[in-house]
Amino acid sequence: MTVTPIYTGSPALNASVFLATQYSSEHLINLLKVKKQLIQLHLSDMPVSDNDVITINKFIALEKLVLNGTKITDNGILNLTNLKSLENLSLANTSVSKSIEPLFNKLPMLKQVYISDTNIEDNTMSQWKKKYSHITFHKSSGEDIKIKLSPPSIDNE
Repeated sequence: MTVTPIYTGSPALNASVFLATQYSSEHLINLLKVKKQLIQLHLSDMPVSDNDVITINKFIALEKLVLNGTKITDNGILNLTNLKSLENLSLANTSVSKSIEPLFNKLPMLKQVYISDTNIEDNTMSQWKKKYSHITFHKSSGEDIKIKLSPPSIDNE
């Protein structure tokens, strides 16, 4: 696990876990020491489960929570009710469904929700966009986008 300041000299912290084989719920419990400073938590592709939500829900200063590719379910997500500062929630490649909708009313600062590769259908997302106009919902179309890049260059001094 890596814990770094959001920017140099900032008391606000970002925490990221990179190796799923080394992930443990203990990592989250250890972060409780800085729960008022933790602004961003990145847990993509970690074996995070619904039980871990009990701890995640204690990080009351979180503004960004990335749970892409985790084992989190609707039941777990619906328990994230203490994250009143949460602005950005990433749930891509999880098993969440339209049942997470009640959460949107419990997170007053929520602005961005990423739901690509979930059990949330396009028509549900369209309804949410109308009902929760203060939240931007992101779901990829599944189409590959090709971008032409310039070849790298080396500047000699």
